[in-house]
Amino acid sequence: MSTQPQFTPAQQERLEDLCAWCANGVKVEKEHGEYVHMSNGRPVCAASSLRKQLEKTPLERMKECWNADKCPIDGHPKRARKDWFCVGCWRQLPRDIKNALLWRPGKAIAEWLRAKAILKQGRETNHG
Repeated sequence: MSTQPQFTPAQQERLEDLCAWCANGVKVEKEHGEYVHMSNGRPVCAASSLRKQLEKTPLERMKECWNADKCPIDGHPKRARKDWFCVGCWRQLPRDIKNALLWRPGKAIAEWLRAKAILKQGRETNHG
């Protein structure tokens, strides 16, 4: 599964200028904080540091999730646009995470990241 963020054509061209693997269409995966072209972690993408700079921060991703019409986990519509996840995903979360997301939505980045990890792991075990 590729975790390569969406870049503008100009940004992608710059990445390809910096890395011959990217220029030849070799997919990039994020592994242990580094962008790599092979599943065993080698070779590291020569444009890795630029990719990291162009990535969205957790706060930016969290705001996108809040404002999105669909759940970031399974793509189902959310009950309200200003919800974190669809009803099905929300029900799977532990109470402490739900409370943090409900009562401290602007300061709950760690809980939001934990919630996404829990839901993604649950989705992979149920579908994999």
